[in-house]
Amino acid sequence: MRRITRDEVYRVLSRYMGEAAGARMDLCDRIAILLSNYFYDTIPLDALYDKVEEQIFASLYEMSGGTMTFRQADGRALRLRAAARAALCEDLMALVFARFPVCRAAYWDLNGYAMRHTSLPALKRLYLDFGEYATDMDRELIRRLIVENFDRAQYESWLGDAG
Repeated sequence: MRRITRDEVYRVLSRYMGEAAGARMDLCDRIAILLSNYFYDTIPLDALYDKVEEQIFASLYEMSGGTMTFRQADGRALRLRAAARAALCEDLMALVFARFPVCRAAYWDLNGYAMRHTSLPALKRLYLDFGEYATDMDRELIRRLIVENFDRAQYESWLGDAG
């Protein structure tokens, strides 16, 4: 499988941290290595998420001097609250989900994670790429979780009329 690059991690972090992400390429490197070393049958996705969240929280706390506030490119200050940190971690996890091979073992790992976390990136990957392993009832449950838990703008471009 291809490795997750520092640039991919940087693009995700910069959406949340603005220019501060560029000042911490060491963080991008650490996260890229952590994510790249994951393989779907080695440790549970929940454990990987916990490691990512721990790394992100500790680094952002240190970088911001405890304020969790970062300057955006337009000069605005943005405070990363718990919900934004969770969204950031999910966006980083999406980089891992994109690497998953389409096979039954990966389907079950991703499906379990998606159900426990109501993770839009995981649900999206399941819905779009793992249809051959899902029953009609599974696909309906995935669709319903997406529609009931996320804003239409987050899924309408790929869920189509099913939403």
